[in-house]
Amino acid sequence: MIGGSALTLLQMIASDDERSLAISRVVCRLVKDGAELGEIRSDVIVVDGVERPIIVMPEHWVDRLVLAAERGAFERMAEDRIVERLLSPPVPA
Repeated sequence: MIGGSALTLLQMIASDDERSLAISRVVCRLVKDGAELGEIRSDVIVVDGVERPIIVMPEHWVDRLVLAAERGAFERMAEDRIVERLLSPPVPA
């Protein structure tokens, strides 16, 4: 079952507009840069009795990415800056 933020992210990517392409590029950069930082983990899920390897990014990245999109970050910020902000530690409230 896909969590709420992940489902929202997939719906944003599926919307087939310029923002969805930008979100897709940011997700790819997060995976690439996150792997270099050691933040991406491998896991195994079982589908119909068959083990399948998957790669997992931190859930808080997905949450922060959805929040950034909802707050208009893709309309006012460069993709590189969005990636940089998402990879940085969260600012305490």
